[in-house]
Amino acid sequence: MCRQLYNRPRLLCLTGQMSYPLDTTPCLVALACGCSLKEVSASFGGSPAGWHWRFDCATKKKKAKYYEANKEARIEAAKKRYRENPDRKRVCDISRKYGLTKEEAASVLTVTSCQICGSVLTSGTTKTSRVVDHCHGTNRFRGVLCSSCNIGLGLFKDNPAALRSAATYLEKAHDQ
Repeated sequence: MCRQLYNRPRLLCLTGQMSYPLDTTPCLVALACGCSLKEVSASFGGSPAGWHWRFDCATKKKKAKYYEANKEARIEAAKKRYRENPDRKRVCDISRKYGLTKEEAASVLTVTSCQICGSVLTSGTTKTSRVVDHCHGTNRFRGVLCSSCNIGLGLFKDNPAALRSAATYLEKAHDQ
């Protein structure tokens, strides 16, 4: 075994720069497959001895070879999944971004009217398209609005006092 391959991980482990155990036998495997020591990682609990070694370069090479060989099939499978359930990605995005369950996120996509003006919501990028309204400070979900109402709230910087003042102004102007 090369002295450098043996001593380097021991030195890094002893100085706290690497969390490998002092047993460096996987270095022989790394040397055989062409891994650099940076591509060898260990985790506790994966083998009878307690340590599980993973050689990332071999894994990466195997994955790259598989992906290249099956590129068209993978793309077609992804397109098929999207065709079967076009809202799946949107539900996952809403769920993750706003901390909702998948069921709550799915119900967001079934709302048919704006919670402020009552207009019928559509998909796409029109004035009546469905928008998920949320608090920008806490990222908490507030409701589903049309894009016009959502832009209006944004222009008032989500300030209730400013919105009340604007409503009062409009009511006075309407009465005259």
